[in-house]
This record gives sequence, C-alpha cells and structure tokens, in this order.
Amino acid sequence: MFPLTAGTRSSTLNSQERAAGPESPHISGRGVAVRMQPDLRCYYHPELEATSQCDRCGDYLCTECVVSHKKMLLCERCVKDVVKPARGTFWKRQFAGEVTAAQTFFDVSVGVVLPIICVLADPFVFVGNGFLSDFQVFGYTSIAIGFISLFAWLVFRRPWPILTGCLIGSVVFSLVLGTILLPYSVIGLLFLIGALGFSPFVSAFAFARNGIRAYRLCLHECGRTHTLLGITLGFLIALGIPTILQMTFPSVRIDLPQAMPLANSRCRCSPFELIVSRNLSIPVYRYHIDFSGCCYAAILALSMRAPQMKLERNDIEV
Repeated sequence: MFPLTAGTRSSTLNSQERAAGPESPHISGRGVAVRMQPDLRCYYHPELEATSQCDRCGDYLCTECVVSHKKMLLCERCVKDVVKPARGTFWKRQFAGEVTAAQTFFDVSVGVVLPIICVLADPFVFVGNGFLSDFQVFGYTSIAIGFISLFAWLVFRRPWPILTGCLIGSVVFSLVLGTILLPYSVIGLLFLIGALGFSPFVSAFAFARNGIRAYRLCLHECGRTHTLLGITLGFLIALGIPTILQMTFPSVRIDLPQAMPLANSRCRCSPFELIVSRNLSIPVYRYHIDFSGCCYAAILALSMRAPQMKLERNDIEV
C-alpha cells in the first residue's frame, strides 16, 4: 500500500491514455486529475501495474481488481462493505455466517436460560418418581454440558473443535429427549402445562445453529483433519461423561425445588444438601417443609397420637 497526498485519486486507464504515457494526467472516479506513477503496483497482484485506486480505502488496483459502483472505483473488499447483501430466505439467514443481536438473544434465551427453567420446573421427568428419574444424573449432566458449551461459544467464538463437538452432542441429546417427551407434551397441552415439553426441540435448534457456525470457523482455521478429530472428542465428552457418571452413581437422586408441587408430595424440596455414605450409594437429603406442610403433618400426628394419649391417661388414673 502506498501513501497518498490529500485529494489524489485515479481511474482506470483507457487505451488512449496508455498511449500517451504513464505520466499523463488521468481522471479518477471523483473527477480529480492526477498522474499515475510508472512504479505503482496492484495491492493484490504486485506483479501487475496499478491502473486505478480504490476511492474508499486508497489501495492501488489493477484492471482485474477494480469494481465500478455508483461512480466510484472500489476494491472487492470495499464492495462487500458498501454493497448491502440481499436478504436470503429465513432458513438461510438463520445459519448464515452473519450473527445478529436478535439471534444471540434467542440463543441465550432458549439454549441457556430455558434449560435451567425446565430443570427447576420439572414436574415428572427426571425429578422424584418421574418416568426418567432412573437417568437423572445423565440428564442433568447433559443439560449442564449443553448450556455451558453454548454460553462459552457465544462469549468467545473461538475455533475450538472440542467445543464444537460438545454442541453437536447437545443437539443429539436434546432431539432424543424431545422425542421421548413428545407424547406427554401433546397431552399436557390440554392442561396448559405441556409447553415446556417442546423446549428440547427449540434448544436443539440453538445448539445446531451455533454448532454449524463453530464447525465452519474450525474448518477454516484448523483444517479438516484437526477439526474432525476435535469434534469427535467433544462429542464423546458431551455424551460419555454423563454416561460414566450415571453408571457410577446410579442410585443418586437430586430433588430440586419445583414450581408446581407434585400431587403426592406434602412438602417442597429446597436445593439439596447431599451427604453420602462410604459406598456412595445412600444419599441423605435435607428438606424444607413449607407452612402448609407443617400444619398438615402436625394435624396428622396429633390425630394418630390422640387415642394412644387417652389410653395412657386412663392407665395413669387407675
């Protein structure tokens, strides 16, 4: 790149101007008369002589690199900045390289916040005696790996193949979980409580979109071989660690506070305080009982204790 004096611009030389010699005056894209030096070379093709200059960045260009746009002579790089690309279809915009603020907000909402809400408001899936409670450790660990991986990618956006593999693993887990919950979610819509059952599909979309973008970045920065090896390792981490923990602690149950109390529950569980025995198989939980639960328990205890207390009093009087 060559230094420019104030107000100097040049345009493509026509055949008559070339015949007049390299030091003859030329007219730039903005109508300023300048003289082209014979030793100026194209910024992108140093082996070729410069015949024009970009009106935006000032780079000298050859005839192959210059682009005319609205009476301006631009290089290809400045054309991409000046010319607004045509908006594609909805799905193409979702997976395009350009990231919008609305997309980032959506990804954080459904990929990070929504899984946490679903865990805390889970009425019958992994918590308590839910139909997937036997896989509680696997489910909670996979959910944690998913939203942590997505949050890390949205913050750093670095070409880390292992992180990309974790996002792809989260896509698989979310789709499988959503498919399992689908019949219950459809039935739950009749009672206005099944909407959260479709959240795994929405989270899977956020994981997939960012996983594709991360894959493209890794492929460009790290190469195909390194990228595929890292993605494979990340995929095994995303699904392997929950599997190992589930096999190691199969009997551990974690009761989280529920937004909707269970029908067969008399108390509400607080964030647990887990104490395990030496064989890591007997969990001991500390519960917080709400006011209504205390009253119900007290009335039940007194009603069961009253006949025995009356019998004991009669024995004492005799």
